[in-house]
Order: sequence, then structure tokens, then C-alpha cells
Amino acid sequence: MNARSHSELTELLNPEFREMLADRIRALGEATRIQLIHHLMIKERSVKELVEIVGKSQATVSKHLSILYRHGFLQQRREGAQTFYSLRTPGMENFCQFMCESLRRHLQDMHDAATPHP
Repeated sequence: MNARSHSELTELLNPEFREMLADRIRALGEATRIQLIHHLMIKERSVKELVEIVGKSQATVSKHLSILYRHGFLQQRREGAQTFYSLRTPGMENFCQFMCESLRRHLQDMHDAATPHP
């Protein structure tokens, strides 16, 4: 980490900021929300489209979209009776790539540790 990046993280010293950050991270900690984010990385979608894609009820999808929206990850627009969502956070795709790669490395490490070595 370079000095500039480290200095930008001084907010982590603030307990109130850390709690807000933890709350925001918790908002991502649900499989359906991750699936919604994945599909919204591709393009803006209506609630109706997302319901069809994820195979959950409209109430469930709307609840998850509301949580992601409330935490600043999504933006919405209305067109008649439909609501469309898109990603608001430009770095979300990089974050998801980082997390997926990190998980792949962790799974490989776990596999390697469990594999007997001759």
C-alpha cells in the first residue's frame, strides 16, 4: 500500500466511521445481494427483470435492492410504474473481482493444506 492510500484510510481510526463501514460491508454479506450486484454489473435492470433472473419473489428482491440502495451501492430511476436499478459505486466490479480472486486463492490454500504431501 502506498503512502497516499494509507493516508486515505485514516478514517478507520474513527470508531463511528468504522461502525458505518462495518454496516455497509454487512449489507453485501448475503448471497442474493451478491447475485443482484453481479447482474447489475452487466447493465441497468428493472425489478421485474431481476425477479425473473434470481427466481425469488418480488418482495424478496425489493427488500434486497432496498438494502443495497440504502447503503449507497445502487441508484434507481422510475419509468412509469417500473423501477430500474444500476450500480452507483464505480469500483464495485473491481471489488467483486478482488473478492473472488481472494476466495479462489483461499480455497486453493485450503485444498493444498488438506492434500497429503509425499
